[in-house]
Amino acid sequence: MHSKRSSLAAIIAAFAMVAAAVVAAPAAHALDAQNTDNPTFTYLGMEYTITDGENRHVTLSGVDTEADTHVLTDEVDLADTDEQYTVTDVQGNALEGIQGTLRMDSAAAAIASKALDGANLDGVDSIDLLVCGDVTINQTGFTAGEESLTLPDGRIFDHAATEAFEGTITNSTGTDVPLLVLDNGTAVNAENPITIANGGTFDTSLLGTTLEPDFTVRYRIDGTGKWQEATVTSDNFYSDNEFIVFLPTGTARDATVEFSLAELPGVKAGYITTSWENNSATFTLRTGNIGDDTLKISSTITGASTDYRFRASVTAPSSIVYIDGAYHERPFTSEDGSVRLEYDNDGKPIITLDNADITEIDSDYTYEYHSVAIYSYEDLTIRLKGESTLDVESDGLTATAIRTDGKLTIIGEDDASGTPAKLSVSFNHVAPESEDSQGGFLMANSIDVRNADLDLTLESDTTTQPIWWLASLEDVNIADSSLTLTAPTDGGAYIGVQGDTDVTLSDVDMTTRGKMNIAIIGTNITVSGQSHLDLECADNREPAAIGASKKVYFNLQGTGSVYVRGNPDTEAPSPYAVLSRNIELADGTEVTDPEQATTVPVITSQTDGSEFFSLADKDGKAVSTVTIKAKASAQPSGGEQLPATGSGTATIAAGMLVLAALGIGLALLTRRGIGTRR
Repeated sequence: MHSKRSSLAAIIAAFAMVAAAVVAAPAAHALDAQNTDNPTFTYLGMEYTITDGENRHVTLSGVDTEADTHVLTDEVDLADTDEQYTVTDVQGNALEGIQGTLRMDSAAAAIASKALDGANLDGVDSIDLLVCGDVTINQTGFTAGEESLTLPDGRIFDHAATEAFEGTITNSTGTDVPLLVLDNGTAVNAENPITIANGGTFDTSLLGTTLEPDFTVRYRIDGTGKWQEATVTSDNFYSDNEFIVFLPTGTARDATVEFSLAELPGVKAGYITTSWENNSATFTLRTGNIGDDTLKISSTITGASTDYRFRASVTAPSSIVYIDGAYHERPFTSEDGSVRLEYDNDGKPIITLDNADITEIDSDYTYEYHSVAIYSYEDLTIRLKGESTLDVESDGLTATAIRTDGKLTIIGEDDASGTPAKLSVSFNHVAPESEDSQGGFLMANSIDVRNADLDLTLESDTTTQPIWWLASLEDVNIADSSLTLTAPTDGGAYIGVQGDTDVTLSDVDMTTRGKMNIAIIGTNITVSGQSHLDLECADNREPAAIGASKKVYFNLQGTGSVYVRGNPDTEAPSPYAVLSRNIELADGTEVTDPEQATTVPVITSQTDGSEFFSLADKDGKAVSTVTIKAKASAQPSGGEQLPATGSGTATIAAGMLVLAALGIGLALLTRRGIGTRR
């Protein structure tokens, strides 16, 4: 499942480019607005003249005589105004009068060569090479790949310098080369520079406090035996500043484990150190996990540091199940009998909740980085009896009520009076700051709900990514059930039911409340039987209350109805009530509001030119509020496609926004979510 991709997922990247092009359209430069006659400005000891404000081109035109250090570069980044320029040319005698230190960016050999041609460097005390990438310093200058530079007047580089800590420096000068470490352009080790011996190569990444993937952590269990090694790859990173070490299957789930970073090359060389005493730390596993530990990597030269969240987890067998934060790999019954875990003949778990009360309140009781009330590697069946509750309160990176890497089946059992079993979930998620923070109620590879009453309430969340109520990488099938999905009245990006392939609702009562962005989203959506949908989607940031990339089909019977309330108080409907390439009604189904409904193309796909249609009134105006009902005494038979009127009106950017919204869920779920199996 980890490698699965939707036909929609590829659209997201295209959307990002289109949106960026629209949002980041060049505005007038601040200097340009003040003076259209080639204004000048200074940057890192040099003077530049704007020659093409629209394309952000400048010419190196002189030196800043008030500066002590002058940097030759081909990219100008004005942090105070967030503007960037490319240096495309050098004015004659641009370096006239230069004094102090001349520092050259190794990535700007062409511009530097132009500037140095005929320049008088008598006033320059030191020439430094600012290293960006792999370089070789020689007796006349330097080479970097196919780029090279020769210094004038027999000068050689007095120092190498690094600030980004990217690349290697090979010394072929015939003598030692001192290396300066920069912090905001200032050499912090000028009195004691690092020496790169003649013929030697120095890797500047040793100086950085960033842990790059593919480093090694050593560990030993219960203080006995030899050290073992675990490689931390990109798959072990849950965000830029959070990683996990996996311990081998069979490790005792309450073992004491010592971890060491003493063998990191930067630590061994003395350039960085860690917050662990002697660069090692000992932890006792809790249900096979170390939930969270703050690890600080610090530079012994600059004093800069980077904080990480360190986790560890025992690689578990596929039969494991987490219930209320506790680990289980064999049949289990709670003391009060309200929770029972069994396994079918294929070894797949079945959990029975009989008036159970499950509370997940501490992210230390999690599987890997998940805070989760119920989790399973395999297909999971949950049987409901009576009224059960799940309360999820988490400060973890991700939080989920029920999660499985396989198929999730929820089956309710009526009580003696015929009342369906009910599961109520209350969800509070205070996530750490991270672009990967996300959460959801029910998340699985596929979801099947039968004869159950699900009441799912999001009390609050601080995630940066969407919250899903039901999210599946494949299909969602709900029959003879009731769904009440409640979102907060502010904040968030909220998606009710998402199936990457088909979403099928048959004899389902579904209600959404609060600032729900999208109620139902999938490739094909079918609403049939005596389903009653009351969907409130008044948040205007998303394009469709019901949205499908291929077809939406309504086949209602008896008292079946669909009522969608969007936000009409905008220039364009927001969201569109129903949006898809095809919108079809069975013969026994009709749109009663608006009367004489039609469809209108509102978006054209940039990828294949196909059109997305919205339900519209008789005049061809797209609508955000609709009512669809079963015709009185009508029998379902074939289907009809509503007539189309009008013409497409959306811009390409808006069109891509809709397509991205239809595909965004899969990309986020697969990145660090369901389908990621350890």
